[in-house]
Amino acid sequence: MTSKNTTAAILSFALLLLSACSTTPVAATDHPGFAACRALLEAQDAAWNRGDIKTFAEGYRKSPSLVFAGRTSVDLGFDQMLARYQRGYPTAERMGQLTFSDLRFTALGSEEVSCTGAWHLTRAGDQPHGHFVLVFALFPEGWRIVLDYTSVGD
Repeated sequence: MTSKNTTAAILSFALLLLSACSTTPVAATDHPGFAACRALLEAQDAAWNRGDIKTFAEGYRKSPSLVFAGRTSVDLGFDQMLARYQRGYPTAERMGQLTFSDLRFTALGSEEVSCTGAWHLTRAGDQPHGHFVLVFALFPEGWRIVLDYTSVGD
C-alpha cells in the first residue's frame, strides 16, 4: 500500500469511527461546537501570524494518539506534530502570514466535529496553499484537534 493510500485509509477509518460513536443525531445548525472550533482556528491563525508556533499548537490535543498526516507521512502524537511544524517553519519569515478560507463544519457526534477548508501562506518568494480536514473533539479543557490531514497544492 502506498503512503498516499495509507494516509487516505487512516483518515477514512478515523472519520468512520468517530461518526459511528454518535448515538444521537445532531442538527448541523444547532451544534454547539461549530462556534468554538471556528474560534480555535481564528486563535491559531492569529498565533501563526505572530510567529508563535507553540501557541498555534495549543489547538491540538496534547496526546500521543493525535494523528497528523500530510503528503509525505502520518505522524502520531502531539510532540511529533510540534516537532514537524518547528522543522518546517523555523522562523517567522518562513511561517509567513496564514489565512484560512472555505471553512465547512460537520457534526460527527455531540462531542465531535469535522472541518474542511483551505489554507494559504503569504511569504516572500512563494505562496504555498492547500486543503485540510480536521477532526475536533471536546475535552475538559475545551475543543481540540485530534486529527489533521493537510495537503499542499501545486
